[in-house]
Amino acid sequence: MKTLIGSWVLLALAGALQAKDPELKLKIQVFVYNYAGVSSETLAQAGREAARIYDRTGIQTEWLDCPLTPDEAAQYPACQLPLSPTRLAIRVLSRNMAKRMGLSRTTIGSALFPEYGGYGIVAHVCAYCAEDLAERHTAAYGVILGYVMAHELGHLLLGVGSHAPTGLMHVPWNKKELDSIAKGWLLFTSREGDTMRRQVSARFRDVLLADASRN
Repeated sequence: MKTLIGSWVLLALAGALQAKDPELKLKIQVFVYNYAGVSSETLAQAGREAARIYDRTGIQTEWLDCPLTPDEAAQYPACQLPLSPTRLAIRVLSRNMAKRMGLSRTTIGSALFPEYGGYGIVAHVCAYCAEDLAERHTAAYGVILGYVMAHELGHLLLGVGSHAPTGLMHVPWNKKELDSIAKGWLLFTSREGDTMRRQVSARFRDVLLADASRN
């Protein structure tokens, strides 16, 4: 009974907060693990570009550069929180790591989903694939990497089978898509935006319920 009451209280609180600020729950954190050794400037540019893309859908994203070793963890307290449905991870893979996973120019990343259902919370990004695209199309590496990160995060929020015939979720990226990226025009479709907003809302509610069940 105590747990049930706690659940109702948390849900009522969430409803009240949402009524006050409808966008409050449309926010996710993204922990970025830079195994590729991408420069901090390039990674920051990628995070800004990905955040801009998600802003257009009405979803706020916070991109955090997180440590790779326990010795560094104390310097990054925000990254010590566990992953959750609203706290996701992107692993930026080195060339060797990406090749071992079979990633290439046309397979620029991958999203992981639980075998028996549930929310995907981890995605992989091929850093050298993004760099190769940037070099071949004289685009900024950080911008291309930001689009790749946004694409893979899109898989986590849209679910399995979320490639599309047009827009950011289209693959492979040919000249048409890369020209749109250079202009900042390659975005999610309005339907994809609707789906992702519903997904983030559902993740938020499930996190609240999980917290209530532990109290």
